[in-house]
Amino acid sequence: YNLADGVSNYPGRPINLLIANSTDSVFSGIRLVQSQFWTMAIKDSEDILLEGIYVNSTSNNSVPARNTDGVDTFFSNRITFRNWTVVNGDDCISLKANSTNILIQDSVFHGGLGVSIGSIGQYNGVFEMIENVTAEGVLAIGSRYAGYIKTWTGITQGFPPNGGGGGLGFATNITFRNFTLQNVTDNVALITQCTSFEGATGGCDTSLFQLSNITWGPGIVGNIQTDTLVTMQCSGDAPCPEISLLGLDDVESEGSAEIKCSNVLDPIGFNCTGPT
Repeated sequence: YNLADGVSNYPGRPINLLIANSTDSVFSGIRLVQSQFWTMAIKDSEDILLEGIYVNSTSNNSVPARNTDGVDTFFSNRITFRNWTVVNGDDCISLKANSTNILIQDSVFHGGLGVSIGSIGQYNGVFEMIENVTAEGVLAIGSRYAGYIKTWTGITQGFPPNGGGGGLGFATNITFRNFTLQNVTDNVALITQCTSFEGATGGCDTSLFQLSNITWGPGIVGNIQTDTLVTMQCSGDAPCPEISLLGLDDVESEGSAEIKCSNVLDPIGFNCTGPT
């Protein structure tokens, strides 16, 4: 972590375990510590169960454990994550391009960013999708979010890995339910379509990547350490329909429990208290 010194996607760091071109497989009881980059990646695979997995990638000084995702999925279908423990400084479980029929169940996440959908839409003109995702039975301790979704803007700036944008596609039928939150440091739920070239700002209304049918709840309880319960910055060029918040009244916040929204169409189960 000292070598990368907080630089995102610093080159030359290995992924501990890559599962590729695999079917009908079970991975159980694996312990992985101090990953220098993503701990695991799953690519071009189907019907995979990963259970009883322990991941701990933490910094012992002020340098962040950047890019220490517990696992990332690509081009994979019917993947189940059950009984995971992740202690890290980035996405606990991250679902990326062409991940479908994903189940995350009965897991504990310490620190990190929580369950991530994306980032996606980084590659200009490339069509990608994420569909049919359920995360349930999760205990989030000191994570930044419970579950969040991030797409790149519709403007291409720079080049991957740290630049890009302009990708096409959709993410739909995504549910985060039955979460217990202990001192979550930011929002329960976040949507951002503002991801852009490192250091660049603006462009939040330019993405054509469509987000729809996304639900947080029911069964989300516990506390967060801010006064903003939810932030949703959907793109003005592709507003978000069918966004639901169910039963978030059981989450204790540090203040007014604001729900900040931009470009959310006909919200279900909530009213926006103001723009993002």
